[in-house]
Amino acid sequence: MLKLIQAALDSAWNAFPEKVELQGPTERTGFLVKQVNPTYMVLELSQSTLNVPRDVFEKGLEYLVQHHGDGSSCKIQSDQNNPGPLSEMMSVGRTRTFTYVLRILQHMGFVTIDPSIPSTVRLATA
Repeated sequence: MLKLIQAALDSAWNAFPEKVELQGPTERTGFLVKQVNPTYMVLELSQSTLNVPRDVFEKGLEYLVQHHGDGSSCKIQSDQNNPGPLSEMMSVGRTRTFTYVLRILQHMGFVTIDPSIPSTVRLATA
């Protein structure tokens, strides 16, 4: 299964355009996918830059396929003191990157984010 996820991500990753503006976690702020490298993406946030390794995207997709492959919603549980497994594995060091990664995965067509429940995500259906 991991090879299928990697192959699908390869295709979307290689086709992902640079300089794409996406909605931020609160939908009041945006962020820019400034650069796409083979091993990471460079995101420009309002006051900083963030490098997100590709394996963070792979881990998130793998988790969703393994635990929510039936189409069920996944609670992100972004509480700083009690993070859920998805938000924890989509971290870079102590920086929680899941909000940006999920928006990028949504742009790639892998996931949908339920707008009525911002902390819920599910795998997109074809």
